[in-house]
Amino acid sequence: MPAEVVPTRNTGEAAPRLPNATVPKGMVWPPIAGRDLLREIAPQVGGSVPFKLARGAWATTLAGRWRLLSSYWFENLAEAQVELLAWAKLHTDAAASHALSPGRCLALNPEQGGGRLWQIVPVHQSLRLELDNVPRSAGVEEWARILVRAARALYEVPGKLAEAGLLLPAGLDRLGWVAEVGRPVFIGFIPLPERLAATGPTVVENIETNLDSVLFELAFSRREILEGVAATLETGNALDPPWAALHSAISRVLKSEGC
Repeated sequence: MPAEVVPTRNTGEAAPRLPNATVPKGMVWPPIAGRDLLREIAPQVGGSVPFKLARGAWATTLAGRWRLLSSYWFENLAEAQVELLAWAKLHTDAAASHALSPGRCLALNPEQGGGRLWQIVPVHQSLRLELDNVPRSAGVEEWARILVRAARALYEVPGKLAEAGLLLPAGLDRLGWVAEVGRPVFIGFIPLPERLAATGPTVVENIETNLDSVLFELAFSRREILEGVAATLETGNALDPPWAALHSAISRVLKSEGC
């Protein structure tokens, strides 16, 4: 990808046209599944108007099932196509590493003589929402299951993303367990290659940083549950990195002053 290719954002206030099945050939990824998705969302696209975000981005949600985001508009359609190809390769590599939620689509919508790039991402429950939805009546077994799921996702997915060249923030809001694939994956949006951060969080620190607030809340309101989870982890596979990191985080919280 040429280093001098830089997106130029649309400065107009009029909402851009959402991508649909009329997007030209060669401007959709993946070519077949992406085109099928554009046909599927066509009824919702017709009645939806995207809302403006900071820095010229536009977004919307369709039928509670898909999120659409466009942060990039190019004056030159050929340059936009170059970016689309580089972007598609990132997604392909991430999918091959089993790090990405399925059913995504990238589309280049011709607009104002240039082109606007869109991401279409299926809506999945995030780890944060899963943790927020744990019933107050949940016992040690349920909390252990949920916390181990979260720890495993926070441990595994950042490494898989890194393998694909995606050093992305991969916290509770951007990760989720997707039943369709039976594993934790990245469920957020992916920026263009040139916008990716140069460095990302280390894997173990990511577990502790992301789960701290949950663990401290449990230590404050239901200490016996957190102690029970710690005991459960001690009887499990202590050599498993996510288990070990979670147990370390819980032990630190339980020993903290005031807990």
